[in-house]
Amino acid sequence: MSLVPLLSGLLLGSSVLLSAHPVSVSHLEAHVNDPMSHGALGDGLLSLDEAIQLANGTLALSQLSVAEAGQISGTGTSVNHVIMDPTVTSTITVESPLTPVTGSGNGVVEIEGLLVPTVAGTQQMVLMLGGNNAHVLALRTHEVVVRGLHFDAGQIAIDVKTAMMGMGGMGGHGAGGMAMVDECDMHGQTVAGIKLHGSGADESGVMLHHVHFHQMARGVFVDDQTTTGHTMFEAEHVHMDHVDLAAEQMTNGQGGAMSMLMFFRSHIEGGENFIRARRGAGSAQQFMIRVVHCEVHTTEDAIDVEGGPNGISMIHHHVSEIHAGAGFKAMYLWPKSAVFDYHGTEVDFEGDVMVQANLFTQRVYQHNNDYRNGTITFDTDGALPNLMWNRFDNCQIVVPNGALAQVRLRSESVSAEDGGKICPHLPESRECNTHACPLDCVTSTFGAW
Repeated sequence: MSLVPLLSGLLLGSSVLLSAHPVSVSHLEAHVNDPMSHGALGDGLLSLDEAIQLANGTLALSQLSVAEAGQISGTGTSVNHVIMDPTVTSTITVESPLTPVTGSGNGVVEIEGLLVPTVAGTQQMVLMLGGNNAHVLALRTHEVVVRGLHFDAGQIAIDVKTAMMGMGGMGGHGAGGMAMVDECDMHGQTVAGIKLHGSGADESGVMLHHVHFHQMARGVFVDDQTTTGHTMFEAEHVHMDHVDLAAEQMTNGQGGAMSMLMFFRSHIEGGENFIRARRGAGSAQQFMIRVVHCEVHTTEDAIDVEGGPNGISMIHHHVSEIHAGAGFKAMYLWPKSAVFDYHGTEVDFEGDVMVQANLFTQRVYQHNNDYRNGTITFDTDGALPNLMWNRFDNCQIVVPNGALAQVRLRSESVSAEDGGKICPHLPESRECNTHACPLDCVTSTFGAW
């Protein structure tokens, strides 16, 4: 459908409504030029909130003024692409939380701020002034991409909660994928840059790609309250600097598909903590943390995971640096009543490591890691710690007396050179405290007659 007859219909006052099920793929673009987030419908400027309503199919093109309609281009029957140009509208003041993005069922909705090169070699971005609003954007569909925006202030920059759609692939966006946030900056949010949450049967997920968080209390907050669903957070090429807590996960799910918190090829520096995960006492949800090809430098504990006895907590880390502050823990898995699956390779640890796990823990595999300047504690009753090909510098291994799995170390006196035979793996582990301990009867004093 051409835009020319569409605008002719608007000028004649006819009612041209968006179709929820168009015959052909539509692709109209809405070019936002209002410096206020909501503006006034029917004035001479197209606001971001009006553009979102067009993309949702809840605002008819016929309701726009001639000037607002002049900001629509392309062919089709509904808006799929919302564009903000910083040379036209450099700053958008958020008057109140924007209408949640639900889409119209007519393909992926793109909300894009154009990235304009500057003479200084940087990129000019559209600045979203969040004020003290509860959130700026709310994403309520898997089929949405947010790109090229700088979010300043607000309690939360982007709030994500998406319903059951069958995530299928964990990457990308659109049907079977996740909502995506790409090439955005977030600064100074008071609650979190990104909040991801789900309840009931939600399959709530978001992927971050080339997103920069700086100077805030918490970068990402994930709240999993699902009963038959799950949450899925994935970050690639994310940079966080001076974010007190990079990611917080609250797991209270009850046994749907596995929930995940994943960081790939990301850089975390200058904050107090990287990941803090907590599990509700009755939660049976399977949960996994993955950290791959990341550089993590914190001033206090880096990764702190509270597990539980009813649902397995998996922590997998590979080819990364995880450095805690002096006297703090690079890895802390607790309590001893929890069931964990702990697997890691080729990680450079700086600081203490403490692993506690119950009798039902089936895997504690740590291979080819470097440990420096810390106390390494394995207090496990389940799987014997498998610690092959690790290197320890200025470390001590501690196994509490009550643990059912013991570990001991030996060091290389002479390293192999010029094709010489390499040393076998240095740590050993064995079961212990497996016998029954005699317990004598002890009585109280007599009570009164």
